[in-house]
Amino acid sequence: MNKKERQAYLQELLNKELEELRVKCFPWKRRDFLLNKVAIEEDYKLDDETSGQYQTIENDKGMTHKITLNPILLTSILNYKWIGQYCLNKRYYKRRLQQTIRHELVHAFVREEWEKLTDIEGVYRDASPIFLATLKFLKGVSHHDACEDFTRKSELYLKVLDMSFENKKYEEFRLEMLKLILEYEKEIRDINVENKNSTKFEFSYRNSGLLGTWNTTTRITGREGKMDINTYNFQIGSRILPGDLKRLTHRKINNGNFELKQEEKYYCFNKDKVVKVWEKKNY
Repeated sequence: MNKKERQAYLQELLNKELEELRVKCFPWKRRDFLLNKVAIEEDYKLDDETSGQYQTIENDKGMTHKITLNPILLTSILNYKWIGQYCLNKRYYKRRLQQTIRHELVHAFVREEWEKLTDIEGVYRDASPIFLATLKFLKGVSHHDACEDFTRKSELYLKVLDMSFENKKYEEFRLEMLKLILEYEKEIRDINVENKNSTKFEFSYRNSGLLGTWNTTTRITGREGKMDINTYNFQIGSRILPGDLKRLTHRKINNGNFELKQEEKYYCFNKDKVVKVWEKKNY
C-alpha cells in the first residue's frame, strides 16, 4: 500500500468514526459531529509510545482539527501476523487504530463544546475530567495513567457508567457536564475571594490529583513600606471534583507544595513613573 492508498484508508476510517459519533450525539439534527474541518495524517517522527496526537491549525479561514497518527498503527494491520500466544488477530490492530482516531476526535469535540464557555484552560486535555467523562460516554479509550485513576477512583466515572447503561441521550450528558463546569468555576471564585490572592486553575495534561505548578511571590518595596503579592497556579487532575478544590488548594498553599517557586523583588521610585526591577530568582 503506497502513501496515497494509506491516506485514503485513514480518511475512510475517519469518516466512519465521525458518522458514528454524530449518530450518537446528534441523531436527529442536520449537523456534523464537528463544526470545524478535520485533517488526518501519519507522522514518522512520533515515538513508539505515542499512538496519536491532536492539535489545531488556526488562520484567517478558521480552525482545523489535525490528527496525527503513528504509522505503526496502520503498518501493524498491513503486516499482520497471527500471534496465537497473545490472541492478537487482525481485528485487534484495526480496532486499536479506530480507537486512537476516536480518542483524538473527542479531544476536538470537547474543545468545540466547552473551550469558549469556561475560563478554565485545557478542558480538552488528556487528564481533564470533562474530557475523560465525554470519552467514556462516547465509548472511547485512553491508556494514560490519569484515565486509569479516573476509572478506579472517580465518582464522576460511576455517574457516566450509569448514564451509559440507562442509554441517556447526549443532551442529558451535556447538561451534567455544564453543571460540573459551573461547580468548578464557583469553587474557584470562592477560593480567590478567601485567599485575597490571584489563584489560577487549569485542567491537567497527565496528572490525576491537584498539582501545584508554580507560586510567584512579588515583594514590592517603596517609600510607604513593603507589600507581598502571591499568585498561584494549579492543574486539576482526572479524579479531582469541585468539592475537592478548596481543601487541597489550602493544603498545598500552606505546605508550599509547588513544582516551581519564584520570587520577584521590585524597588519602586517615582522617577519618570518607571518601576525598576532589580531582582528576580527561582527556587
